[in-house]
Amino acid sequence: MIKKVAVLFPAFGMGYKISFPSYQEEYKTLLALASKVVKIDESQFEKISNHIIEDDLQAHYFCYIQSCLISQILKKENVPCDYVAPYSMGIFSALVYLGSLDFQEGLLLMDYTCRSTMLCVDKAKQYGMGAVIGLTLENVQEILATGFPDIEVADVSNDHVVLVSGVAQEIQRLLPVVKEIGAIQSKMLPISLPYHSRFIKNVLQELQSYVDKMNIKPPMYPLISGVDQRFLDNPDEIKKELVVSISQSLNWVGSIRKLLTLGVSVFLECGASDSLVKMLRFMDGDFEAYHPKNFDKFFKILKGN
Repeated sequence: MIKKVAVLFPAFGMGYKISFPSYQEEYKTLLALASKVVKIDESQFEKISNHIIEDDLQAHYFCYIQSCLISQILKKENVPCDYVAPYSMGIFSALVYLGSLDFQEGLLLMDYTCRSTMLCVDKAKQYGMGAVIGLTLENVQEILATGFPDIEVADVSNDHVVLVSGVAQEIQRLLPVVKEIGAIQSKMLPISLPYHSRFIKNVLQELQSYVDKMNIKPPMYPLISGVDQRFLDNPDEIKKELVVSISQSLNWVGSIRKLLTLGVSVFLECGASDSLVKMLRFMDGDFEAYHPKNFDKFFKILKGN
């Protein structure tokens, strides 16, 4: 018997190639709705599904549309949901699943957030994000304190995966240093903005003004903050999260630990991605995790087959 289910929404840059032949009409409908409010370049979508990101905005659109499509599939399959946990920019499609925004509202909010962020950074510098695998948060913080003032911790994905944001040249300088100290792997991520760091704080006031005008509805299911793991149970809390999370460090491992403490036994990654499921392999607990390529297995269990 399935006890509690958490639906996870991934960010862009985590995608993989997948298609849903029996849901092509639903996909076409979402694509048509998206094309009415933003400029969609489908030629980029194929590249993005193969981990080639040439246009950050198109990558965001791709991730958003895929996550919204997959959330429709979960609902049509009558998949229960007890909690929702969005990772980074996954919050926009999560809000559609939760009934807090409609599809076009969520897409326009994401588009505005991304475009505003692009405009607010120091144009004299190139920014980016990187991943350090095999060191703890404390290890990474100690290294940053030795001479990397232009880099900040952006997320603790699990106990031994830390993401950093900042000046791209400085991150490139950091990567061999962490390898020397014991990191299993260190790499740049295909992201050109310093998300979840102080480097984009200049966007907050503008973003707040936009969000304040939105009619965000209460979420249908409990929604967990990616920043401090509190429940975002009303529109005002959601609006606050939408603004502050863009420039504050995330604590993804904290979100997963909270869900496990709440008794979650099934995690479903709601996006064209298996990255969040892969990170769960390093977590202790009695649970199962599924991503779209093995949803059929979960659907059979759900139906008792």
